Amino acid sequence: MGTQQPKDSCCKMIMKFLFSHIGLCAMVILYCVAGGFIFEHLEKNNEEQICYESRSEYQPMENKTIESTLKIFYDLGGAITTKSSR
Repeated sequence: MGTQQPKDSCCKMIMKFLFSHIGLCAMVILYCVAGGFIFEHLEKNNEEQICYESRSEYQPMENKTIESTLKIFYDLGGAITTKSSR
């Protein structure tokens, strides 16, 4: 029964540390980090799908903007000039 005493004191020290302020802060930080990783893992496919869907809306507008910019550029003779007031 002499071995029971050190085992109890070891458990007591571990529990004392875990429920101290430092231990509680460490557990909260680990909980937040683990929650972040789990959330990222669960939502990754959904986010990729949303990105692919929004790309189909974005690309036509991008092409229209490029065409408008090129039209303005070519309407000015292919070069952009600035007028200086002297």
